[in-house]
Amino acid sequence: MACYKYLDASTRFVTPEDRKFLDDGCDSGCGVVAYRYEYGAFVIVPPDIDDAERISDLSSAFWALMRYAEKEGCQIVKLDCDGDDELKGSGLVPDMAQPDWTALLEAAKRARDWVSASNDAGDTEIWKLLNDAIAAQEKK
Repeated sequence: MACYKYLDASTRFVTPEDRKFLDDGCDSGCGVVAYRYEYGAFVIVPPDIDDAERISDLSSAFWALMRYAEKEGCQIVKLDCDGDDELKGSGLVPDMAQPDWTALLEAAKRARDWVSASNDAGDTEIWKLLNDAIAAQEKK
């Protein structure tokens, strides 16, 4: 039985476009092998990162992470929403920007509407918090 070393990294080390690419999968010629799971993806560190980078549309941040994993002797990168977002000594900086608010905003609107429809007096404070969050985000 073979055992492989993996790097545990936050999904914040790659761009939203990278995450979408990994979620959607790719054809056999994309240079990357990834297995999506509920909270992220397992990515096989390509044996020749330079070749893989030339034939893919993934960001330089993604390839910097692959190179760091390779330098650390890892064959797999586990990109996880709760993964390590420091990677001390790597020189890599996670994207600390806010996540794509579009989906979160839509979910908050649905939750606000559901709370509104429930007519439960105890939900009034929840409705106010959701409404304030939505209004603040829509101003941006």
